[in-house]
Amino acid sequence: MRYHGMRVGEAKNPGPPGCMRVSGLNVQSLNCFLDDKRILSGQSDLLICSETCATSFVEQKATKILHAAGRHVAFGKAVDKRVFKDGRDCNTKGQAKGVAICSACPIRKCHQPWSDESWSTSRVSDCYILTQNGQVRVFAVYGYRQGFPDFQIKNETLLREVLARASTVDIPCLIVGDLNCDLQSLQIWPDMQQTGWKDAALVQAAWDQDLPDYTFKESRLDYILFNAKAASAFRGFNVSAVPETDHRHGEFHASGCLLCDMEDWKQGGSLFYRAIATWSAPGRLA
Repeated sequence: MRYHGMRVGEAKNPGPPGCMRVSGLNVQSLNCFLDDKRILSGQSDLLICSETCATSFVEQKATKILHAAGRHVAFGKAVDKRVFKDGRDCNTKGQAKGVAICSACPIRKCHQPWSDESWSTSRVSDCYILTQNGQVRVFAVYGYRQGFPDFQIKNETLLREVLARASTVDIPCLIVGDLNCDLQSLQIWPDMQQTGWKDAALVQAAWDQDLPDYTFKESRLDYILFNAKAASAFRGFNVSAVPETDHRHGEFHASGCLLCDMEDWKQGGSLFYRAIATWSAPGRLA
């Protein structure tokens, strides 16, 4: 199959074979993941990284390494270099923000511009993932932590722009990232529910008749959210503790994994899909 001149579903771009695994991970330093090849060691078809600390130098380095491995990547705005007291100038150590979307499937950039206010934060990005059954729009978000003034308002602002962008397409969509806050406590959450958005962890918890797992200390900061177009493809969610995401305090973030059935992502023969977290491969989207 060809899409926009790119072969999808064969050769170098086979796409997930019926089941797509989507993971969200707070990496704290994308450069470290590149140096020890952890960026290529996981089982995810789609990996969304938060807190990449990726300068333009690291983004170029990541693009080269991932492309050489047959994978594809999209970034948010490159972060500024970290300022050191001793005056060091280091191209690989950026400020604590940044997002990246790494995919086994080809990526198409979104030409819809972000507002200057959101893009300049280096905390958001989005792109289309080209699967065998069509497109999925994926949004990466890294929220402000509690130490920032008005962090909840700032996170609301980021998420409202994400929702506005997602509403311009009638395809499956995913929002993945370390939001650094309790999403359900934000005023935007009821609005998201009303428009069909679901929290993968809460859906899984309802199925399991249990509470959702924490992702950092005794809180849940990391999310995989999906819209109504993606709902029929959702197959499961799990939180797995991974040592490489330990925080400085010895605690760890967990990667949220979502499985989607690609067969449930087809939309009347249309090639347009929205972003998803962890499902089986897309095939029959309602």
